[in-house]
Amino acid sequence: MFSFCKNLADIKFNDSTLTKYLENMEHIFDSCISLKYINTAIFKSNKLINLNYVFKNCSSLIEIDLSNFESKNITEFKETFYECNKLENINFTNFGTSKVTRMDKMFYNCTSLKYLNISSFYLENLINAGYMFYSCKNLKLIEFNKNTITKNLEDMSNIFDSCNSLKEINTKIFKENKLTNLNYVFKNCISLNKIDLSCFESKNITELNEAFYNCQNLININFSNFYLAKAKTIIKIFYNCTRLRNINFSMTNARYIIDASFAFSGCTYLKSVTLPDGMIFLESIENMFQGCSSLTSIDLGFLNGVFQLNACRGMFQGCSNLKEVNFPFIKRSSGLLDMSDMFKGCNNLERANLERLNFVFPLIYNMKSMFSGCENLTYLNILNLNTMITFIVQDIFKDVQKKVKVEYNPIITSENLKSEIEKIAKN
Repeated sequence: MFSFCKNLADIKFNDSTLTKYLENMEHIFDSCISLKYINTAIFKSNKLINLNYVFKNCSSLIEIDLSNFESKNITEFKETFYECNKLENINFTNFGTSKVTRMDKMFYNCTSLKYLNISSFYLENLINAGYMFYSCKNLKLIEFNKNTITKNLEDMSNIFDSCNSLKEINTKIFKENKLTNLNYVFKNCISLNKIDLSCFESKNITELNEAFYNCQNLININFSNFYLAKAKTIIKIFYNCTRLRNINFSMTNARYIIDASFAFSGCTYLKSVTLPDGMIFLESIENMFQGCSSLTSIDLGFLNGVFQLNACRGMFQGCSNLKEVNFPFIKRSSGLLDMSDMFKGCNNLERANLERLNFVFPLIYNMKSMFSGCENLTYLNILNLNTMITFIVQDIFKDVQKKVKVEYNPIITSENLKSEIEKIAKN
């Protein structure tokens, strides 16, 4: 009706009229970028079933009162306040949502919202909440209804992504759900310092990619009762969580993970990490602990029995305080394997025991810069590492300053790798 009336500054409705037969108002004020106020009293009686895109791109709207808005039959709120970046206050008193199934991108990029009271919302039928609060950068508190649960929720990807000012989030409303992924859920929540997932239903979750990406102030995560028996990928799950010191992920029972690339990369304060033993289906651990400069040791029991490893490039790159690494039994049957940069920049690494890496007919094609910068390395065991066709070995021992005791099998070692070993090995 008024969609894209970009210079419309004011609309005067008849104060005595009601829209009691109104069934559709999608996009009604969409992109009315000059409107600062909208009288919603005329909508207190209606037959609406959705409020999709109603105030989308109303970039001058400062406040809106929906306390008298009839909402009992509404099922969808998709992008309702999308890009209302000057909106500071929304009155949801008496605003019912018991039939709502969609709220995806509802408050997308509402950058001026600081406090949001949605305690009147009942979310039992909510299915899609993806990007619901995305980029609400100044939002400090969301007040949920304590008695509601999201038992039908299937999608909440990016729901709190880039909510830079949120310090805490009530996760108890998610104690029942139908979620299959938690991708990007808390991404860029840079003020969040703790999160309790002990009541969070997680039995069907298969993906947690970038779930806590760049949560720079996150100190504590409670994973009690947070079971991930179906989880397959945790790519960049804790990427750049610079204040996390201890992570106990073992209680999640996440033994079926396939891809853990960059999982803890950039966790510069991380001193202890515990993972479930025997994550035998792991295929990629590429850059898994890259830049974890406070790690001095690590239990690699989670790799015990792994049989399909494809990528371990840069696994410990930049772990400058790591002193010793002992790999458990890993059996590899076929395929390409990239081990480049694996310990690059581990300048305090003294011992690296890879003896139990039992690769049968592998194609370890790349070991470039594998131990580059390991200036304190004194012992290396690659006795069972088959490198017969390894043809990329440039800078494998660059800046290794001490003579190293190297245990290797010349029968299964490529000639170019032998040449590099001879340069640093003890006689």
